[in-house]
Amino acid sequence: METTLRTSVFNASLTRENSKKASTFWEDMEFNRYGVIAVLIIITGCLGGISISFGAGNDVARMLIVALPTSLTLAFILALTPMRLIVTSSAVAVLIDVVMLMIQKL
Repeated sequence: METTLRTSVFNASLTRENSKKASTFWEDMEFNRYGVIAVLIIITGCLGGISISFGAGNDVARMLIVALPTSLTLAFILALTPMRLIVTSSAVAVLIDVVMLMIQKL
């Protein structure tokens, strides 16, 4: 019984520590907002353009699939939304761009 109690206390402290690290990470991202945004604009914008030109240029549906998340990410950046949303939408846009480029190569 005591072992279970100690394990649950240990797990609770690990959970608090992990959430503290995550909170610190997002606070650092907010503090470094303009540096991170510059990198995300270059990566998202350039990869979206490359993906449209080489992977999705022949089909309007594919072009729409690539252009919407990329444009949404850039709109979030302009609107100064929280960094968690900007980073998440940028990751989704980059993932879609890479998938479209891989589909074209197959």
